[in-house]
Amino acid sequence: MQGTAQAPNAYTGRGLLPGFTSVADLVIFRLPVQGVETLDEEVRVVDLAEAQRGFTELTVSGIVPIGGTPSNRSSMNPVPLVLGDPVRASGVVEDTRLGKRLVVSGGQEMKAAHLSHFAFRSAGDGARLIRAALSESDRCGFPSLFVCVPAARADALQKCLADLKPTVAPAAVYAHDAGMNGGADWWVHSSEI
Repeated sequence: MQGTAQAPNAYTGRGLLPGFTSVADLVIFRLPVQGVETLDEEVRVVDLAEAQRGFTELTVSGIVPIGGTPSNRSSMNPVPLVLGDPVRASGVVEDTRLGKRLVVSGGQEMKAAHLSHFAFRSAGDGARLIRAALSESDRCGFPSLFVCVPAARADALQKCLADLKPTVAPAAVYAHDAGMNGGADWWVHSSEI
């Protein structure tokens, strides 16, 4: 996440640690769950393999870091979702409570669902899937949902979600090989940040 006092390029490149540079910009949305009642007949719950296939098809021209397994990090049963046939958006509603917990100052846990394996053809399709994911998050008792998207796709998506008043935060991916980006979108799971 951006907003820290020092980025990795300030403290890498010394000793045996190679120098890191920013290779991708991301945007993380935090969306409130309450009051979102959405029934979208094109969004359906599928098995994890089908959602992952949809994600792979939608991100074929992008860069996807190797991901973990939702069932290994999520205390809830992950809920894989797809929009359309052929798939125009995909995602998996999960949490990270088995792998990590976020704690706010004062010691209280910040419970939130995450929409991993999230990708979309158009911002409208992505917003439709997010609204269905918010309904699933609410059903599972989470007050908010985190979603991560490539920065180049964030403005259009934010406009489609404006009525939900998302909190938006920039993030960056740092790596040693600065030539690895090539302008492609990076599709990173918020559950793995």
